[in-house]
Amino acid sequence: MRKNGIAALALAAGLLVTVHAVPASAAENAPEVLSQTEVIQIITPRWESTNTVVPLISISGKKISVSVSIEPKKSTIATTGTLYLEKKSNNGWTPVTSWPISETGSVSITKNYTGTTGVTYRTRVVVTTGVDKIDATSTERTV
Repeated sequence: MRKNGIAALALAAGLLVTVHAVPASAAENAPEVLSQTEVIQIITPRWESTNTVVPLISISGKKISVSVSIEPKKSTIATTGTLYLEKKSNNGWTPVTSWPISETGSVSITKNYTGTTGVTYRTRVVVTTGVDKIDATSTERTV
């Protein structure tokens, strides 16, 4: 009888740990008390047609490398849109230059730009991949 009680307690503790394992973005909007069914409904894929979108920026001296990698769920899915280099301007961002994106399947683009010392930049990608409308940004970097 004692072993059954310990096993039941361990199982209950394990369930409590997994029931509250939701992403921070989902937890912000989640109700106070969640049943296991509600947790499953909150955790949904971010996009229907796209596995990953990774905008990146790197700086070496004044040379800025702007890149994006997009991986659709199927190799037949098309991606169209724009890759931007933006600079920080007051409290917002202003486009510096841009490059069109129009590819089917995996997308891997890298472009270079000569920046200005003291200016903060980021990469932004605004695309439609299949049915997904995606707007993603990189971290900020200063020349």
